[in-house]
Amino acid sequence: MLCAVSFGMAVPVEAEPAPEALKARLEGPLRVLASSLPVVITARAQNHMHEGITAEEIRRLDARWRDGDRSLIDPVMGNDLSAYLTHYAAQSNGAYPEIFVIDQHGLNIGQSAVTSDYWQGDEDVFTHAMAGEVHVSAVAYDESARTELIKVSLPVREEDGTIIGVLVVGGSAAQANTSP
Repeated sequence: MLCAVSFGMAVPVEAEPAPEALKARLEGPLRVLASSLPVVITARAQNHMHEGITAEEIRRLDARWRDGDRSLIDPVMGNDLSAYLTHYAAQSNGAYPEIFVIDQHGLNIGQSAVTSDYWQGDEDVFTHAMAGEVHVSAVAYDESARTELIKVSLPVREEDGTIIGVLVVGGSAAQANTSP
């Protein structure tokens, strides 16, 4: 049987990615990250800050981000959560080229690298995790990471279980090596 090394772990190679096997191997470590104080505290704070935000305001923020507005991007990239996620990504030895956290409105709140857009609310990584699911995507080219990624997303929760955001980890598909 062939195995792929994905996220630093051997996963059986099948015609389609093995999302259930990958999910089972990653769910524990990523739940620890998703429930860490930097992630939860920052999600809570941004949700409070964006309470009552309108769809039009979200569209304007996303357009500014896509246009490269450093006055929006730099505070996100320079916050403590982004430093924490960048350190976590660096410690993964290249397994996680992209890690980011999204608030309950679908807006980025911290990330290890600049994403191509600010609003993630229309993407499967967000919608599935906000519904309480751990979601594993198929391998796809990621514009911001400029590589093939498999994205795993899961809910960020308060202690009482309330979902307050989403953690997304992009694993490098380029690291998926086959071996007998």
